[in-house]
Amino acid sequence: MDNNTRHGLNRRDFLKASAVTAVATALAASPLAGNITFAQSASQDLEILNYALTLEHLEAAAYRAVIGSGLLSGKALEYFQDFGAHEAAHVDALTTTIKSLGGTPVAAQAKYNFPAFKSQQEVLEYFHTVEELGAAAYLGQAPRLMSGDLLTAAVSIHNVEAQHAAVLADMIGVSPAPDFGTPKSMDQVLAVVTPILTVPGSMPSGMPTTGRGGSFRQSGGGNVPY
Repeated sequence: MDNNTRHGLNRRDFLKASAVTAVATALAASPLAGNITFAQSASQDLEILNYALTLEHLEAAAYRAVIGSGLLSGKALEYFQDFGAHEAAHVDALTTTIKSLGGTPVAAQAKYNFPAFKSQQEVLEYFHTVEELGAAAYLGQAPRLMSGDLLTAAVSIHNVEAQHAAVLADMIGVSPAPDFGTPKSMDQVLAVVTPILTVPGSMPSGMPTTGRGGSFRQSGGGNVPY
């Protein structure tokens, strides 16, 4: 194993450990028992965390698929290997958090409806959009998190998603992010990702599960959890 490979693996291992540690620290500071107000707020936080986990499963699967596609090489492949490890760390951290709060983490899908990429440039452009959407999704839900400790953990993940988007923007030669990020609601995000979550050739019996025993239902403004 050369020094570059060793450095990349160590960096990914550190990121994964840091993400899980941050979540564990947040949980340790949270009142988990004997508090009705917390029980009510925890329900909303679990909804948001499972929504985030649904997106992280999708991103992690997308990175795994494209890394194995043979379309990437050089610096792009190195970045995608790192970014894929980051998304896997986010999945682990969110899963650990949800379980510790007494919730049921949403599972990854067996298949996702990703585009059929034909070139590295198409991959870079697509993932730039995905990472920007992920950052906007976290930004949109941050004000809704009831636990300040979980907010800190969520913002740390948002920061990584935004860094991914910035690197990809540089690689495809587009302008960097504006002065202020734009949040996106669940409805806006789900309008984009629902086709990816739908297996080709079939229509889902319901919208993606939130992990709370419910699904996303259609409303006048789009898909909302219930």
